[in-house]
Amino acid sequence: MLLVTGLMLNFVLWIEEYEFYPKKFKEKFEFIYKDLNLKEQGSIFYPFIFLMRRLLVVSVCHFDIMAVRVWLLCILQTAYLVYLTQIKPYKNSLNYKIELVNEIMFLIMLELQPIFTKLIPDPALRYKLGWIFIAVYIGLFVFNLLIVLLPLLGRVKCFLKLKASSDNKYLTVKGKAKNCCKTC
Repeated sequence: MLLVTGLMLNFVLWIEEYEFYPKKFKEKFEFIYKDLNLKEQGSIFYPFIFLMRRLLVVSVCHFDIMAVRVWLLCILQTAYLVYLTQIKPYKNSLNYKIELVNEIMFLIMLELQPIFTKLIPDPALRYKLGWIFIAVYIGLFVFNLLIVLLPLLGRVKCFLKLKASSDNKYLTVKGKAKNCCKTC
């Protein structure tokens, strides 16, 4: 029922955007669709698919049997990766690549989940293999941290460059800095 409701909502939004109320639609829903490539037919479903996948992941996590849980999560993750690679819902290729790296790393972490079960009876081996999981997690964390910090560092560098310039040729009348470089 929830799936049908979500699909109907996306259909109504598609009709509103392309045929009846383009300005009204943009004012209301631009924050949801502004980074999506709406020229691709399946991109309009991205917010719905994203939220449904999250709901299904939470639902699957309530299974008692670890093997079934991991198996279902891997199927969900693989289906989402197929959607991402076939539709390419983002306008910006950098956003697409970031999403793809994050989802592939998450799939690797899902595949490593059985390490922490009784499937591997030796605790010392389980301990050693757990470091692989930690390495993947730290790699994912550092990757996302760099995505956030690199543009920020570029802006700080630009600001310091403006501050150090002695002739203030980059300042406007009100004292606000103009864009002096690509990152500002």
